[in-house]
Amino acid sequence: MALLNRRDTAADRDYLDFPIGDETYRVWEVSASVAVTVMKLADIGRDVHEGRDADTSELSDGEERDLYARLLGETWDQLIDDDLPWSDVQAVCASVMAWVVRDKDTAEQVWNSGGKPPGEATPTPGNRASRRASKGSATTTKKPASGTRTKVSKSKTPARPGRKSLACGASSRPTCTANTA
Repeated sequence: MALLNRRDTAADRDYLDFPIGDETYRVWEVSASVAVTVMKLADIGRDVHEGRDADTSELSDGEERDLYARLLGETWDQLIDDDLPWSDVQAVCASVMAWVVRDKDTAEQVWNSGGKPPGEATPTPGNRASRRASKGSATTTKKPASGTRTKVSKSKTPARPGRKSLACGASSRPTCTANTA
């Protein structure tokens, strides 16, 4: 599901085409006022994500309420009239927001991930290991050749003299057999 990005040279404006089902929905480059609102929202989102107090005083309720419609322009009405699933509409909006905040390549990544920002992709098995490795782990531990390990107990109290650790009389080998004859 590739996102098509183009420039209309006659109108001298960029646009993105979103293929959904049998239709392709075109979203034109946003106006400066919409871009400023998206940037404010991005700043607020980043502050919240990083645990800082978010300053929402610069964003009016009206700006937030009709942002999707302003963001998508006439395409908003087409998406609603075609009664698309909300997840598709959100993916288009998130992709356009990524285009405004970053660039078309990021918008395509968001679109291809179903509307999730690149950093919020579903973790893969190697993801945890790669994050840990990227934190600068200086040492690596070799894994044992077999699946069994010998656990060494570090007791603070020394063993008492004259005592055997096993009932058969051996002090360290669990494979001994007791002589019953």
